[in-house]
Amino acid sequence: MKKSLVRWGILGAANIATSQMIPAIQATADNQLTGIASRNQNKALQLAKDYQLADSYTDYDSLITSNQVDAVYIPLPTSMHTEWVLKAISAGKHVLCEKPMGMQAQDISRIIEAQKNTELLVGEAYMVAHHSQWACVRNLLETNAIGNLRYIEGSFSYFNRDPNSHKNSPELGGGGLRDIGVYPVICSRLATGQEPLRVKATIDWDPVFKIDRYAKCELEFNEFTLNFYCSTQLADQQSMFFHGEKGWIRVAAPFNPLEWGIARVELWRDPDGGLEMFEWANENQYALQVESFTRSINTKTAFPMSLENSRRNQAIIDALFMADKKGDWEDI
Repeated sequence: MKKSLVRWGILGAANIATSQMIPAIQATADNQLTGIASRNQNKALQLAKDYQLADSYTDYDSLITSNQVDAVYIPLPTSMHTEWVLKAISAGKHVLCEKPMGMQAQDISRIIEAQKNTELLVGEAYMVAHHSQWACVRNLLETNAIGNLRYIEGSFSYFNRDPNSHKNSPELGGGGLRDIGVYPVICSRLATGQEPLRVKATIDWDPVFKIDRYAKCELEFNEFTLNFYCSTQLADQQSMFFHGEKGWIRVAAPFNPLEWGIARVELWRDPDGGLEMFEWANENQYALQVESFTRSINTKTAFPMSLENSRRNQAIIDALFMADKKGDWEDI
């Protein structure tokens, strides 16, 4: 099958776009970044100059309706995701949207409905789904390398009390669970292929910003439990640990390899299996994500992060908020 060049446009100049996705698009085959939109005219022009783009746009509508754009990447604040995904679908564009795609699972249901009668690819930008370390973890669990899995533990945190940050604005979808709590959940689901039955959460709400600044969460699966915490006001930390009856798996840089550290999976088996390590020193999950998205467009094959998978993940986040509100378990 002849491959087609995918021409990308980017809505907004968020840090994730400039630091990760623009380099990924420009470094991968069969992709071309043709335009970027910013509502600040000077910024739009400067970005186009910085990245040697043919077009800059001072409003988002102009970019998504441009005949020079095939696919739109959306790194806007969370509360704006669903609106612009739906607009891009309506304009006939493929869409890759930063997580979470919606504020609630029902938002993603609307996206599924809008996409289903089109030939457009619409996906959520969970870059972790494309990194080889998570395929390795999944394979180790599937081949019973640590025996029956009984417990997963995760953490993800950073420190941000900037009053001007959209991550500290409830109106823009700020807070820890939607921003980073999604990662221990999606990685556990991707690695095990299992879904939680019920969840419980204790959330500490920032009295000034009114966002969830710390959440301690417990998810009960059929045969194992996931416990994790996330915070927007703790020192940087990320970890994932899978404990089985005959061994354990530790993922050293589970969510941001290259930035956090080398992607490394450690496997320890009891009693005499010893310690094995698997490493991916230079694998860029953002570039892999772009390549996967383009491949799915060109070959008409499924994108690894289906919209239904995204909807289920968001339903778990919704349930965690409800569990905190109830002070009790919430069924999924």
